[in-house]
This record gives sequence, C-alpha cells and structure tokens, in this order.
Amino acid sequence: MSSSTLRGAATAALAALTIACLSAPAHAVDPPTEPPTGDITLHDVTVQWDTAPCDPDGTTGSDATIASQLNGVLTGRLDGHMTAYKVSCARMVVKAVRDRGMPKRAAAIAITTTIVETNIENVSEMVDHDSLGLFQQRGSWGSAKNRLNPTWATNAFLDKMVRLYPNNSWQSAPVGEVCQAVQVSAHPDRYQPQASDGQKIVDALWTASERPNLHGADFNGDGVSDIFATGTGTLTVWNGKGSNNFTPADAVGANWNTYSRPIGGDFNGDRIGDLAAVRDGTLHIWNGKGGNKFTPAEEVGSGWSHLASSLVSLGDVNKDGRTDIGAVDLDGVLHIWNGKGSNNFAPADRVGAGWNSLSRPVGGDFNGDGIGDIAAVDRDGVLHIWNGKGSNNFTAPDRVGAGWTRQFARTLMSLGDVNGDRHSDLAAVDGAGVLHLWNGRGNNKFTPGDPIGPGWAPHFPAEFGGDFNADGIGDIHATGTGTLHVWNGKGSNNFTPAVSVGTGWTDVSRPVAADFNSDGIGDLAAVRDGTLHIWNGKGDNKFTPAEAVGPGWEDLAATLASLGDVNRDGHADLAAVDTEGVLHIWNGQGNNNFHAPVRVGSGWGAFTRPVGGDFNGDGTGDIAAVSKADGFLHIWNGRGNTKFTPSDAVGPNWEDLAATLMAPGDLNADGHTDLAAINPEGILTLWNGKGDNKFGPAVTIGPNWNEHFPR
Repeated sequence: MSSSTLRGAATAALAALTIACLSAPAHAVDPPTEPPTGDITLHDVTVQWDTAPCDPDGTTGSDATIASQLNGVLTGRLDGHMTAYKVSCARMVVKAVRDRGMPKRAAAIAITTTIVETNIENVSEMVDHDSLGLFQQRGSWGSAKNRLNPTWATNAFLDKMVRLYPNNSWQSAPVGEVCQAVQVSAHPDRYQPQASDGQKIVDALWTASERPNLHGADFNGDGVSDIFATGTGTLTVWNGKGSNNFTPADAVGANWNTYSRPIGGDFNGDRIGDLAAVRDGTLHIWNGKGGNKFTPAEEVGSGWSHLASSLVSLGDVNKDGRTDIGAVDLDGVLHIWNGKGSNNFAPADRVGAGWNSLSRPVGGDFNGDGIGDIAAVDRDGVLHIWNGKGSNNFTAPDRVGAGWTRQFARTLMSLGDVNGDRHSDLAAVDGAGVLHLWNGRGNNKFTPGDPIGPGWAPHFPAEFGGDFNADGIGDIHATGTGTLHVWNGKGSNNFTPAVSVGTGWTDVSRPVAADFNSDGIGDLAAVRDGTLHIWNGKGDNKFTPAEAVGPGWEDLAATLASLGDVNRDGHADLAAVDTEGVLHIWNGQGNNNFHAPVRVGSGWGAFTRPVGGDFNGDGTGDIAAVSKADGFLHIWNGRGNTKFTPSDAVGPNWEDLAATLMAPGDLNADGHTDLAAINPEGILTLWNGKGDNKFGPAVTIGPNWNEHFPR
C-alpha cells in the first residue's frame, strides 16, 4: 500500500481547481474543467496519493510476482509502474467479478476503468470534489466506507453497467464505450487505449483470484499448481501451464538428499507455495518467494523422525482458511496439525487409527466443497477418499475405484488444480517412469488417467533394491566372477543381457544395493579389508570410485544386508549380524553416512544372511531370511522405528536357495518387492511379491547363473 500526499505548489493548485485530466467521476454533479498545463493529476503515475488497502490482509508475494510479470508486457500508462499494491487492488476487483459469476470481459471493463481513473489505486483522499476509491465514485454513489471497499465499489460499477446494457449487450460493445457510459467522463477517448492492458491484467489474475491455493503447490504465483520432486537429490519444479501441460524441469537447488520427501502447501499464508520436510527429526519449512525461489529453511520443531515418511499436506480441514498438515504414527494413528499461519501449527489432533494398512495419504479438495479431503490406496489397490467435514472430522471412506497398483500408490500425489477447472487432481508415476494425471471432476470422481510423458522414474525412485539405470525397475547385480555384472530389469520379469561394469571385485564382499545418497539411483555397498565402501550409481550402470565409509566391518561382511527404510525417515538403511548372532541396524542419513548402530535383537545366527525389502506393501523396510534348521522362509515386518513384528513363516523348502537369496526390488513393475535366487542347477528363479508377505508362483528365468553367484 502506498501512502503519501502531494507536495508543494501542486497541492495548492489542486486545492483551487478541478482535475480535468481525471475522467469525471460517475454520477458527477459538477462538470470537470481542464487544469492549467503542467498541473499534476491522478493520471500522473509518478505522483502518490493517500490510499487505503484493497485487500484487508495486505499484499502477497504472489502480487509482487505478478506485478513483475505485468511490467514486462503492459504497453499503456502502467507500463513499468505495476506494483504489488496495484495488483492487490486489481485482484480484489477481479475476485468481485468472479464471485458474481460474470465472465472475464466484465473484469476487463472494470480494470480498464480503474486504470484510467486512479492507476488502480484505492485513493482515500478527496482529490476531486468528494470522489473516492478505485473508480473515483462521488458521494451520490454511497458512503465513503463503501466507496473505499473494492468489492462494494466493483459491484456498484457492475450494477450500473448491466442496467445501461440490458441482455448482456455490454459483452459485444467496445470496452471503452462501456467504461464511458458508466463513468460519464468529459474525456471519453481515454478508456479504449487502456483496454488491452486491462485485459492482460485480468488474464494474469483470473485464476489467481480464486480462493487461496490450499490444496496444491504454486511456486511461481500464477495460480496454477506445479509438480515438484527431490528424488534425484535436487529440488526440481515443473510449473503448471494449465490443461495438464507443464514447463520444462527447473532445477531449483541441490542437497535435498538428507531430507524426507517434501510436501507442498501455503504454510505462511502469503498465497505462494512453500515446502516442508524432515531432517534428523526436525521439521523444516522453506517459504516460497515466487519464481520457484525459496527462503532458507526455518526449523519448526523436533520429534518428527517417525512421521517423516507419511507427512502430508492436507489443505484446510478445519475451515479456518489455513493449510494443515498430517502424518501417520507408528501405531497407524493419523494426527493433524492445524496451520496457524507464519509457519506455526496447533498441537497435534489425534484423528483416528487404522491408517498403517494404507498408502501414504495425500490431501486435496476432491468433492469441491472447499474443505480438505484425504485420499489413500489400500493393499488391494483400491483408492479411497475421506471427505473433510470441518473441525478435523471426516466422512466414512468413499470407495473410488480399483486398479491403483502398488507403484501408483507409492508415488501418489495431489497436485491441486493443474488443468484450470478448479478441482483437485491426482498424479502418479507408473513402473515404466510415465507420469499419469487424473483430473478431478468434483464429487470424488476423476477423468481416466492421462499419460503425460516418460522419464519420471529418477525423480520418484524405487525405495527398495537396486535400480542402476534409473528407469524405476529393479536390476540384478553380481560379482561372483570378480567382475561386476548388471542385468537391467525391463519389467514383466525380463532383463537385458549382462552388462560388464568393471573388474577388481574379487577382494570385496558380496555387495548389497540401495540408494545410499538419496539421488534416485541405485548404489552398492560392500566390505573390503574390513572397511565399508560405497559406490554411488551414476544412472547408466556406471559408478563413482569407492568411498570408504568406515572400518570395523570385517566380522559383518558375510551378513551385510540392505533393508530399505526401516525407521521411516526416507533413507536407506543397512543391517548385519555379528558373530554372536545379534542383528544390528545402521540407519542411513541419505549422504553415504549412517547413524550409530541400533542393536535389534539376538538369535539371528539361526538364520541365513538376511535380505531386505517391503514385503507387506506398507512402505517400511522388512527383513527376510531362511531358517537353518528347517529351511522355512521367514519375514519380519518393519514397524517403522527400527523394530519388527514377530517372524511370519512364509513357506518351506528354501534351504537350497538361501545362499543366493536376494531382493532386487520390483522386477515386474507392479510396485511390490520381489525375491530371486539361484537354485543348485544354476537357474535364476523369481518370486513376484503380492504384498502381505505373499508371493506368486516361481518364475524360471534361465540357466548358467552359478558362476555369478557361487555358493
């Protein structure tokens, strides 16, 4: 908001005469007179007048962004003179038109009028007789309070317009003619030259004038929701263009690999998308500045480690106009923290239990009532929606539809409105790395999936196993010959021919695979000379030189296992069994470093080398191993706090497979972790995971694998 008064001689002159360059206010009683040449009038954009706020909440970061954009395209009087304040005034005018259900042309007429009358400023001093406000309406229009209220003033302007132009005839009349008819100016030719800029301003604000984007993330302040991801370790943003189209990827910043998968929302109430994520148990928020830029991280609070993997932005679930967040604890209880603005939240509200049998929830307004809803996929691949009722209450789940594979469930995201129809949309990435969009239609219904394009796998990487070419499908690796070989998965349990990656692996323990630096590409870890080393994948079956992580691993090398994420912080963890049969877990930090080992329990000497994956489909790392006594395969499901359920005896006759048992990730692109092993005849066999610790029948791939996996 600007606030100053005219100075010097201009003030004295203006006190004595009527401003003629100013179009005569509507319903003017006295005819305007032309001021002497050189006098300063409201048409001079360099002069500041006392003004009132247009938006009671003030200007926003989005207003500043739009002002900057408009200054590059306007060609009339306001070329180079748009400010956040002027945009806030225009925004309120456009909103009044939209709220009335009138089309863009009505807004363009109103904005054109305010350009000519006041340069889109809510003038609060009586410069010309008793005229006030954006439209310089005289006292005969209404009270001073009303005329300084942009919503009231706009509606008063529109009321007269529709009276003068019955049957919507104003829609076909020239803009300047309609402005003049309402305002009755002594200078009717001043409106039409500004009509083009009026339309540009309306175009920039039409979507943004809706209620704040509480159900998506808009990082460039254009009113259209954007996509973001940090799977490669770099924050990448694709700005929505409407109609399911997006700009090319914008690499915003690096070093996101140590944070959990971020969520987007407006956490400080400035109508620009912000980000929130957890690192080392602390919730951080980055406030958007527009233009895909963010403030430095602000630490909001600690104690979030066990909630990081289920963190969700819910929109507004208590009807207070602020963005709320939620998360599911280790007992499957959903908690909600209601936003208070300024990156602050109310204490957690315990909403309900049973959420640990569902995918990570996402939030949006799926029935179009303005209240935040929750969507999640169950273990049978059915999408459910819980509609918000306000006050953190929800309806019973609405069964939306089946066919939401584990892969879709794992990458499910709510984007807000990406096609400009004012409904929340859903998106997910399939096993082939193709992004799909489901446009919301309201009433919890969606259009069929729209495949946007391939190449998204690196940004939403597999959580378990090794994916060395970043295509989202698990790969197999082996070093039994002293040479590292990789067989890239093609989906449907098929593989490329072996790729010989490099020699020199004879003095290294059998490597395990996971994404240890959180860049979206599979890495390898193994022990050499008692020191743990990591080779980071580069995405083309190539690896960086070995990085020595730390010594003291000589007695753990034979049982080294990659577990996935067992403490729900979004990072890959390692495990090993010591010589006393005690299982230890090292929780990853996402940068090739690990926290101090956690002693999980004893008695593991009775089992073969463990392997890790998500065998029950809950997103938390599990452990599988074979009993040395009876050959039964057992699974211990992770609880999310580096603790596990009692073992589940899956089935017998695994004794001949135990030595080569592996969990390569998802080999058939259905979103479930699969198992593989080499039988005594050297035949590679796969068991496709089905969730709930169950597997499909054995699938025989082919012979001659013994040399790669010696017993």
